[in-house]
Amino acid sequence: MEGSLAPDLVRSSLVAVVVDGQWRLGIGDPGLMGWCITAAYGIVCALCAWAAFGTLHARGSGSARELPLFWAVVALLVLALGINKQLDLQMWLFITGKHLATAQRWYEYRRTVEAFFAMAGAAVSVSFLFLLGWYAKGAMRRHALALTGMALIVCFILLRAGSLLRIGMVLHWQVGLARMNWAVELAGLACVGVSALLAISRAGKKHPPSETIPQHSS
Repeated sequence: MEGSLAPDLVRSSLVAVVVDGQWRLGIGDPGLMGWCITAAYGIVCALCAWAAFGTLHARGSGSARELPLFWAVVALLVLALGINKQLDLQMWLFITGKHLATAQRWYEYRRTVEAFFAMAGAAVSVSFLFLLGWYAKGAMRRHALALTGMALIVCFILLRAGSLLRIGMVLHWQVGLARMNWAVELAGLACVGVSALLAISRAGKKHPPSETIPQHSS
């Protein structure tokens, strides 16, 4: 049962890049919805970059609660995830590990190794989100929505990477005409995009100049 599920998942979601058990550079999610979500990554990345430049100007105008570095980091992360949406580099890592396990004759322990890497990836991702949240702690209300969105996207990536461990089977449940994976990923992107738009809106407002103490000549 377990052995039959994994190949089905590979063929159904990664048919363009996995050929005869070998990873090939190509389009990992060539369907209409896959391209729409990839485009959404691009749009959200652009919004985050816009928010970074806008909030940088706002800080120069006296708004110390804006965090341009936060938006720059999120923009880069969204860009990387958008590229990986079609490349599926985690699948390359999985297949390379599988061939290595076969060559070095520890294939029977592969599930333990896969679980270790899944937990390590989850720990790194959670730590990164924690650091991002710690950096934004002084203006948490302004960035909580973006952090929630990034958490949803990271959860989706980890579940997709762990699908061959049968962790991510829930992402293939059908809910009407939409899949759970689409819902989780798009919800995360929507949260980040809306938060970026709010930051852009705040940055576009005129901030009063900081008060200065008048100098009196003696």
